[in-house]
Amino acid sequence: MSSIVTIDSRPALLVRGHETTTTIGLYDASDVAVVPASWTVALKSDTGTVLTDSGSGAVTWPETIAATVALGDAYRLEWVFTEADGTTTPHTQAASVCLRRLYPVIRVQDLVDRVPRLSLTATEPLLAVAAADSKAMMLAAMSTAWDDIEDYLRNKGNRSHLVIDSHSLKMPHVLHTLDVLLHGVASSLGGGQYLDMSRDFRDQYHAALRDSPCSMPPLTARHRAAVVRRRCRFSRVARGPSETVATGIRMTCRRRGTRRDPAGVHRAAAARYRAG
Repeated sequence: MSSIVTIDSRPALLVRGHETTTTIGLYDASDVAVVPASWTVALKSDTGTVLTDSGSGAVTWPETIAATVALGDAYRLEWVFTEADGTTTPHTQAASVCLRRLYPVIRVQDLVDRVPRLSLTATEPLLAVAAADSKAMMLAAMSTAWDDIEDYLRNKGNRSHLVIDSHSLKMPHVLHTLDVLLHGVASSLGGGQYLDMSRDFRDQYHAALRDSPCSMPPLTARHRAAVVRRRCRFSRVARGPSETVATGIRMTCRRRGTRRDPAGVHRAAAARYRAG
């Protein structure tokens, strides 16, 4: 029986044409790290296997994805971990082949600039712990906040084609780090002051993230056709019968280049739908 109980892995972001290192943590029921004797990995898509690799010991996989591999968010990494006794544990990890990788651009000083009492030399420091522990707490919050931002961008869809400068995420990262940090302090100390500060930074973070400039490269003819097909689908669940028919006609007229439908067409179509 496998001793691996927990597999710590986030969706893999593989940047086309650049080396990307994917690391996975394996743990037993006591939360103690498990180091497999060997492992294999295969990058797969719906159309087949892109590449395979293998290794031994701790699961750290540096790999450069060829520039010819298609961008997409529907890839997966299929792992098999083999322990010393021969027991194998399979694992599937979601993956995206991306156009660009993002990097954190903030440092501890950026947090201090927003909240001076976070300074390691402050007369009345906000974090009542040793300076080294205070810095470690801020760095941990920065890491957690960055993971949250990456997850947000991937969950929005089409992460593989996302074009954004890392510096554009500086302010959302600073604000979310302060939110994470102060919320953790509030949970430990039970201080309403810290919780209020955390909520305030969280609201600012959401606003800053919404305002971040995210864009995609120009669509190919194939992608434009797919977008048109998606727009021309309409749901009978989300709309009433008359609105559904009218929406379908508007979509059809747009594809034919008509700027505006003739008056009364929607009402007549709705009447036919109800009658028939």
